[in-house]
Parts: sequence; C-alpha cells; structure tokens
Amino acid sequence: MLKSVFKIGSHMIGKGQPSFIIAEISANHNQDFEMASKMIKVFAEAGADAIKLQTYIPDDLTIDCDKDYFKIPKENQFTGPKTLYELYQGSHMPWEFQSRLKKIADKIGVFLFSTPLSPNGVNFLENEVHVGAYKNASFEITYGDLLKSMAKTGKPVVISNGGASVREIAEAVEILEQNGCSQLLILQCSSSYPSLPEHAHLSNMKVMSEIFGVPVGLSDHTEGIGVSVAAVALGACAIEKHVTLNKHDKGPDHRFSMEPDEFRLMVKSIREAEEAVSCGVSFEVTSGPAMENKAQFSRSVYVVKDIKEDDKLTRNNLRVIRPGNGLHPREFEYVLGMRVNRFVSRGTPMSWDLIK
Repeated sequence: MLKSVFKIGSHMIGKGQPSFIIAEISANHNQDFEMASKMIKVFAEAGADAIKLQTYIPDDLTIDCDKDYFKIPKENQFTGPKTLYELYQGSHMPWEFQSRLKKIADKIGVFLFSTPLSPNGVNFLENEVHVGAYKNASFEITYGDLLKSMAKTGKPVVISNGGASVREIAEAVEILEQNGCSQLLILQCSSSYPSLPEHAHLSNMKVMSEIFGVPVGLSDHTEGIGVSVAAVALGACAIEKHVTLNKHDKGPDHRFSMEPDEFRLMVKSIREAEEAVSCGVSFEVTSGPAMENKAQFSRSVYVVKDIKEDDKLTRNNLRVIRPGNGLHPREFEYVLGMRVNRFVSRGTPMSWDLIK
C-alpha cells in the first residue's frame, strides 16, 4: 500500500513536512569528475537536500544510427551532436564517477541518488553505488521493465509525469505498487527545456494527490524561482531544479539550469513560503510588530477637548482618531450623552472608568 508520508534518507516527505529540494546535475558535469564533485559541494552549501545524478549509457536509450528518425533537428543542434546517440555519448556521466561522488555526498551530509535509464543501471546503482532512492525520468514513465526493477529494490521511487496522460501515470503507479513500491513521490513536470510558466500546470499536483494518495511536488524546468515558490505555497512536497556552475558552459542543459546564487535565493524563498503557509489561520493580532502597529495606527475614541466633571460626552469633545489606545470605534455612539466622573484633559484615550 502506498504511503502518504515516508522518508527519503533523513528527510520526511509528505504534507506538513519541509519541501525536499533536489539539485539535478543532469549533463552539466561535462564528463569532468572535479566539476561534478564541486557541484555537489556548492549546491549542498546553497541549501539542496539532495543531489541527483543520471545513470545511463547511450545504448540504454537508442542506437547509433543516422537515419532521419534519429537525427536531432537542426534548430536544436546547439551543442554539436547531430544524432541522439552522439548527444547521449557526450552527456552521460561516466559510471566510474558515481560511487566516488556518493562518498563525497555522504561525507558532507547531502543525500545523493540517481535516475537510471535501464534495469542494468538500477542494478549498478543498487550494488555498486548503494543509493537510497530512485528517480524515474518523465520520458521513461511507460518503460515497465525499468519501473519494475526500481520497485523491487523496496526503496523510495520518485517519478516525473512530463508528457504523460493520467492513464499512463496510473499504469506506472500500478506497476510500481504491484512490484513492492510503497514509497512514491510524483512530480508534476513540463518536459520542455526551458519551460514557460503558463505550461507549469501546478494545479495538476492537487489532482494527482487526490487520485493516488501520495506526496506530490514539482520538477521545474522554468527559468527563475517564481514557479517553484508558488508550487510550495500550493502544497508541493518536493522541488527539483537543474543546476549548473555556469549557464554559459557548452552543453545541452546549462542554458536553462540554475546557478548557485539563484539556487540559494530559491531555497531561502521556499523556506519563507513554507513559514507563511504553515502559520495557520488567524485574524487576531496579539503580539509582535503588527500588534504595535495596530496600537499606533488604528483608530479609537479620544477626548479632544477638556471635559469637566459631570459634563456630557458629545461629538464636540469626543472623536474617533489615531492611535488605538481608547475605546473601540464601535463604542463611540454608545457613550455619547454619558457623563464623566472626573476632569478629563484633551488627548486622553476614552475608557469606561472615566464614565459616571
């Protein structure tokens, strides 16, 4: 049975828990171990709860073929590769890096997991890298054998739904559950790079939560922080963002990825949004600066002319003005015509103990 709250590493995932913030390295390591290592350290320091890798070789995804089906459209050949195979050959992370990167992440206390793109990748991550969770990529949501292999590990699984119909999501969830997955996080995702805010469809999160009863979040491919912060305000339990050390590096993913300073700002803004949402419902101001402002700038009933003992309260000697130390404005009409029990000087806040 799927759980509504569970753990990934040391992080609780579910409603009422802090959002699980994932920094997706993707292809932005440039097949350079030192760069990948630096990314883990930099984005952990910037506030990431988790670092995510991708585990595949080109043959996991396609074949080396130059027929038109396998060619990248010219307008997308900004990185040089002309076929899908060439693209994946130049962007996959060498598998020999991954165990070493996991040790670095463990040492600095950040959770590291990966997106395998084949059952063979799952086997490698399970037995060689020893990851604590798995991510299924949007375009792999229909790949049943991959879903089964991840589910059978018994570890938490994160799936993105980019481009999938509700039926395809439901079929993926059924495969995972039937093969032993009880800890599932579904991420709303628009699989365009970069994506526009109007394509984010954040309301899908609520629908998926209601249908499947599991935590939901956002894999955000938009530029900037606004959509991610909005998602958290709407209940996202996790946010995933592609990250880079330099947007201007050569490669397929750098241009739409988030640099460290912007990532740090996003994390700060998400945590502020969580505080604003979690403080509950309250229309009464009882303490703090807001209470001080209320006292200073709210209106109340004040004596505006000296009043002798036994004189009546009138519109001539009473007014509703700032600050708010006197009787509530609703009492103004009620006290008119009453008499005071002592001399009251101009500027005195009106109170019941002054009335005869």
